[in-house]
Amino acid sequence: GYIVELTTNHSPRAIACNCENLRTKMASQPLQTPRATVFRTSGKRIRSSCVRAQAAEAPGLLLECDGVMVDVHRDAHRVAFNQAFRAMGLDCANWSPQVYHDVMRAGKGSGEGMIIGYFNTVGWPLVVTERDRMGYAQELHRMKRAAMKEMVEKDQVELREGVLAFLDDALLAGAKVGLVTGTASAPDEHVVDMVMRKLGPDRASKIRVFEGFSSGEEEEEEEQNEEPLDALEDVASSLVAAAAEKQRKLKKNIARQASEGRGWSVDPNLLFEGEGISSDWINAVAQLQLGSELSRCVFIGAHFRPLKAAAGSGLLTAVVPCSNNMNGAQPGVDWKFDGFGPGGGLAYERLARMVEAKNKAE
Repeated sequence: GYIVELTTNHSPRAIACNCENLRTKMASQPLQTPRATVFRTSGKRIRSSCVRAQAAEAPGLLLECDGVMVDVHRDAHRVAFNQAFRAMGLDCANWSPQVYHDVMRAGKGSGEGMIIGYFNTVGWPLVVTERDRMGYAQELHRMKRAAMKEMVEKDQVELREGVLAFLDDALLAGAKVGLVTGTASAPDEHVVDMVMRKLGPDRASKIRVFEGFSSGEEEEEEEQNEEPLDALEDVASSLVAAAAEKQRKLKKNIARQASEGRGWSVDPNLLFEGEGISSDWINAVAQLQLGSELSRCVFIGAHFRPLKAAAGSGLLTAVVPCSNNMNGAQPGVDWKFDGFGPGGGLAYERLARMVEAKNKAE
C-alpha cells in the first residue's frame, strides 16, 4: 500500500485530481523505492510523499499465561502456601523461592506431595501423628487453594515486569496475540481472569484465550509422555460421530459458562484435555485461529512441556524463564531471554527482526 501526505491551501478539487493521477500512475508503474513527488499549482506548492509499505506481516504470538504473564509459582502458589502455614500457626514454615523450587521438584506434581515431602525433611509438627499426616497435608492444601483464590480475586498477583509494554508494541504492530492458560494453575483458580482484568478492556478485547486444564502446582521441567489431541479434529469428526457431537456440546457448554461475565470469550473448540498441551493442539491454534504460518508464529513460554509441544508443532519458540527455572536447560528452543525489556530482555521489535532473519535464512 501507499501512504500519501498532502499539505496545501489550494483547492480540494485540484488536490483530488492530482491524487487520482497519482494513483493511476502508481497502479501502472509500482514504485521500487520511496520517493517524493512534487505537484505545483498556481502559487502554491503541493508536496506528496509516497511511501510504499514494505513491512512484513507481524508474526503471530502465543504466550503462556502461567509463567510468562505472571510468575505463578513464585508470586501465587508459593505465597498462598505461606499464608496457609501462618493460618495453621506454622510460622517457622516460610518457603523462600529457592525452598519452594526444591520442594516442588520433590512433590511429584501435587500440593499434598509438596507438603508431605517438606515435613518429611524438616520434621512434622509434634501434634500431628503419623496416622494423621495425610489428612493434615490435605487440610493445609485446602487452605492454600483458598488463599490463592482470594489473592487472584483481589488482583494481588502482579504481572511480570515489562510484559505490558511488550504486548502494547505487538498489538500496535498488528500482531495477533493469544494466551494459553492452565499450564501451571487449575481452572477454578481463575489466574487468566485476573490477567485479563489487569490488561484492561482495550487490550483484552484484542487477545484470544485458549483455555485448558491442569493440576496447578505441577512442575513443567521434566519430560513426560503426552497424548496427542487435536481438539479441532474432534469437532470435525462430530459431524459423523454421535459421541464426538456429544463431546462438542459439552465443550461448548463449558466454554459458555467460562465466558460468562468475563468480557472475552473462550473458544469451545480449543479446550485442550489431559495432562499437557499437545503439538497437534498448538498447531491447530496457530494455523486455524491466529491465521499465521507456523514459520511466522512464536510460542513464548516459561515451562518445559508447553515449549516442547510448540517446538514439535513447527512453531518458533522463545523462553522467558520464570524464577523457578531461570537457570534450567531449555533444549530445542530458538531463543532464550532473561525477562522483558532492554538489555537481554524480550522486546517486540527485536523478536520481529529475529523472526524475519530466521525465515530468510531458511
